[in-house]
Parts: sequence; C-alpha cells; structure tokens
Amino acid sequence: MELKSYVSDETMKKEGVWVPFDGARFKIRSTDSPAYRRAVEAAAKKRNPAKVRKDIETQTELGIEAIANGVLIDWEGLTDGGTPVECTPANKIAVLTQAVILRDFLATEASDLANFQAEAIVEDADDFREGDQVGS
Repeated sequence: MELKSYVSDETMKKEGVWVPFDGARFKIRSTDSPAYRRAVEAAAKKRNPAKVRKDIETQTELGIEAIANGVLIDWEGLTDGGTPVECTPANKIAVLTQAVILRDFLATEASDLANFQAEAIVEDADDFREGDQVGS
C-alpha cells in the first residue's frame, strides 16, 4: 500500500475543485476543509441544540446552510428557465433547498476525498485523453 495514494491535497480541499453535473459545473470544497467545519459550527449555533439532534427539518436546514457556506464556492452553466443563475449566497440556499438531487450530489462529491487527490486527478485526465471514460 502506497501512503501517498490516500493523502488528499490540502490546497485542493480548501480552494475547491470543479465537478460536472448535468451540463453544469460546480466548484466545491471538501467536507474535510476548515471552511466546511466553520460553516457547520455557525449553522448549528443559530439553532436549538435539541432540535439539531432530533428534528429532521432542522437537520436539513443546517445541512443546506453548511453546504452553501462551506462547500459550494461557485457554479457555471446553471440556468432557471433558460436564464443563467448567478452564484450568490441567497441563490445557493434557494438552489440547494429546491434541487434535492443536486444537493445530495454536491454533499457526496464534497465528502469523496478522491476528488481532492492531485495524483488521482492527473491519472483520470490522462485516462480521459487516452479515450477511457473516467469512473467506468
């Protein structure tokens, strides 16, 4: 086992990587980044601790806020009725609240540390240039 195969790039975790989804691209940080941890803490402090532990609605709101403020940095190609949607704090919350599939995708990608390994990305890019489909 080669240790460096399992070590994430700290800069990539903090500054983010672009991930494609259904014709758009989203720049995300890792859930293992300080920004995400701060966003979770800030969202939790605004809420009743008992509700955070027991109420699914409160947990969902906390998760949306944490992803919006700690994971999602930017997007390209996101439209609503053909009109481009600007990546603003309010729009992040609105998009993540409405588009549950997108929210789940971003949460999954942000927690997949393979997305934040410089070596793996270089290998994936090399495979793609050679005609292989990444992830298949």
